[in-house]
Amino acid sequence: MKIHRILRAAALTAALPLAVSCPVSADEKYYIDSETGEIVYQDIESQQQNEPFVSGDYQYTLLAGKEETDPYKVCIEGYTGSEAELKIPAELEGYEVIMLGDYAMVKSDTLTKVTIPKTVTSMGTYTFAECPNLLTIEVEEGNPELESRDGVLYSDGGATLLRYPVAKHPEKMEIDSSVTKIGSSAFACCKTLSSVTFPDTLTEIGISAFADCNRLLSVTIPESVTEITPFCFNNCTALQDVTLPDTVTSIGKGAFANTSVEQIKIPEACKLIDEQAFAETPMKEITVPKSVETIGYSALGWALDQNNELMPVHGFVIRGYAGSAAEEYVNDADNKHGFTFEELSDETSQTPESSASDESAAESSADESSAAEEKEKDNGIIRIIGLSICGLLLAVIAAVALISGKKEKQKKDKKTGKKENAGLTEEKEEHSDENRK
Repeated sequence: MKIHRILRAAALTAALPLAVSCPVSADEKYYIDSETGEIVYQDIESQQQNEPFVSGDYQYTLLAGKEETDPYKVCIEGYTGSEAELKIPAELEGYEVIMLGDYAMVKSDTLTKVTIPKTVTSMGTYTFAECPNLLTIEVEEGNPELESRDGVLYSDGGATLLRYPVAKHPEKMEIDSSVTKIGSSAFACCKTLSSVTFPDTLTEIGISAFADCNRLLSVTIPESVTEITPFCFNNCTALQDVTLPDTVTSIGKGAFANTSVEQIKIPEACKLIDEQAFAETPMKEITVPKSVETIGYSALGWALDQNNELMPVHGFVIRGYAGSAAEEYVNDADNKHGFTFEELSDETSQTPESSASDESAAESSADESSAAEEKEKDNGIIRIIGLSICGLLLAVIAAVALISGKKEKQKKDKKTGKKENAGLTEEKEEHSDENRK
């Protein structure tokens, strides 16, 4: 049995209470027990039968109103038909259909198009999951909660992206900034999705929203998200790089189980790492901050053995603080004392990821320093060359000046010589005249 099957079974077991804890319906009284006032999923009459009612290709349960006099409403729990284009009925056996349950239309291989009536205002966690040929989801006009845009199902006026039909074969998704919530199983089993970009407006990613997206390579969760919901990226086998913001306070059950995540930085605000959160990953070590108060069963350092049984990984390293949830988890008998605990102090609390980041920064700084030194060296050479050229020019100028000075002196000397010769000649002539006299 593969890990994701174990986890998926757990997810489906938990789906019932999870689905009804936050109904989308505008008329919530049909989810309230008439005796306790609590939110309920099935009518007492249906629970006594231990099985849903059947009408044609549909299985359904009856929902009781707050008051005993309130009429029953229908929640469709299952569909056994093989229609390619299905129009969901607004009524079954005279009861109004207002909800599609967790398993409604799950694994409907033939379904290519579905039309939701205006009476249906709420959906379960896994509705329409694993429908590989579903291309279009339409909504009947007049529905107060749901709407279709280009075959994609939305609610809350477009603020919640409820379901993206996987037969549209998205590869690179950029979620629109108008979306604040991605619904449960919204992209589940989308085999073509390789990347997704979340807007800063996003506050919630639903249960199993990207489960079984086995081509998804990396995700960066925006700071507006505070919770990683159960099974959110479960069985995303190619997923390697996960960046969690400092705002995340909890990581749900099986959230990153059976992925290729080798290392991850747990946010300092995180208080809960739930059951099997990182089970069956190649991760060999992890640093758990002081803030974490609870680490669930097999959350860290568990994987499948040769018999496909989930077992603790011997030698798995957990760094944490003395007396913390990390140390308690390492020493828990369930882990069979096969883990290594490395105690942190405030001085040694750096995670491998932050250390790697610091090393990278140091390398970058060293590279910059080396580049600066190289530049300075080049500048020095340039200065030397410049000074040499200046010296050479000065020498040339001096030589020219010297030669010019010599030439000028020679000219002067010549002029002086001529004058002296002329004087001697005159003097000789005068002596000659005196002798004649």
